[in-house]
Amino acid sequence: MSHPDPDAATAPTGLPLPAEWRASGVLDVRALDLDWADVGLPPATLIAYDVEAFGVSAFARHGIDMPGSIERSVKKRQAEFFMGRLAAGYAPHTLSAPPVGAALAAKGASDPPTRMKQIPIGPSRQPVWPAGTVGSITHAGRYAAAVATSAANITGIGIDIECRIGPETRQSVEDTVLNPAEKALLHALSGDLPYEMLLTIAFSAKESFFKGSFATVGTYFNFDAVDIKALDIPGGTLQIVLNRSLAAGLPEGKALTLRTQCIDADTVLTSFVW
Repeated sequence: MSHPDPDAATAPTGLPLPAEWRASGVLDVRALDLDWADVGLPPATLIAYDVEAFGVSAFARHGIDMPGSIERSVKKRQAEFFMGRLAAGYAPHTLSAPPVGAALAAKGASDPPTRMKQIPIGPSRQPVWPAGTVGSITHAGRYAAAVATSAANITGIGIDIECRIGPETRQSVEDTVLNPAEKALLHALSGDLPYEMLLTIAFSAKESFFKGSFATVGTYFNFDAVDIKALDIPGGTLQIVLNRSLAAGLPEGKALTLRTQCIDADTVLTSFVW
């Protein structure tokens, strides 16, 4: 389990981050194991950042295109987009060189590793990966993460970071995301984790499933398309079942496994690979 230090300015190797990374608001960057080694998924690239230290000059500094919709956005949204694309550019599969920490060690702390080409926004606001690559980008709070791998043996990947759902939004999230059986399941597990964190995991898991399946399904669908049937907190897994057919490979009744982990005490990351 990864716990980025908000005061750290080190890469996974322990080397100082390049000055241009620090100038862009990056506090920490490291590999995060998503526990999908059985399907050959590499670690995600996880960035911790300070939105107040971020400025739009970071786009030009790192050679990342800033779409017009992002240019017109508030600073927080600009930082989210930039950090997600920065993480995606250095996700292990997108490099011909080693992952970011090893690249820093090889090239020296003053020189950032080579970054992949641009990752545009698709018509449904999804990241458009290079041909032959599948991946996912996520951001919430002070974190952004991305993972990518070859499409040869994996159909889709979805990852999602969420901050703990607070009391002010708990009811609306419950009503939108959970059915009565799922709510009862989470309440039965609330001795293992606070209910709000379990609700956050459930919400995040359904978001990860949507992200990982959207390219195949090709259309939006609601949270009730899947039911959460089991959640193993110590094992870090969730079991879901499809309530309706979404695509040829996602028929009604199909059972699927997702994974979950905590990044810190108030932030979770879930992942779906198929």
